[in-house]
Amino acid sequence: MRKKLLSLSGIGLFLLPCSLVAQTANKPTLMVMPSEAYMLAAGVCTKTTIDGEERNICSYRKLLAQDPVFSSVVTAVAKAFQDRGYPTKSLEDALKTLEADAAQDAMASKAVQKSDADRLLESVRPDIGIDVKMQKPMVMGQTKAILTLNAVDAYTSEPVASNEM
Repeated sequence: MRKKLLSLSGIGLFLLPCSLVAQTANKPTLMVMPSEAYMLAAGVCTKTTIDGEERNICSYRKLLAQDPVFSSVVTAVAKAFQDRGYPTKSLEDALKTLEADAAQDAMASKAVQKSDADRLLESVRPDIGIDVKMQKPMVMGQTKAILTLNAVDAYTSEPVASNEM
């Protein structure tokens, strides 16, 4: 009887790490970033033509520098997902990596021009990108923040979920 208990507890100790690994393996990696609509409203985008198509080139770095409240919102949303066990990629760390890569590309004189959003998603490769749009309406003399979160599958560009809070 004691031998059976020891063998069952040994199996339980073996299966516990396996189940923990299996649980984390199923969760997608997320990256929280500002939506293009919010960036346009904040005035951090410029229009340019890339491959004959007019596109908005938005400066994430400029947005985070000029809007510290939004920077805090991105951090808080990412932390909320981390608290629920989802692995996240940091927007600011990704921007630092992109800037270093851009400097290397400039030295190698690559002629292909890409938007920061495209380069972010290519370098970080999150499974799901979470676009955050923030509105700051005045309610009874106080500014209120309304967040709209849109989750988009990075591989198929299909919407996964959307929520307003």
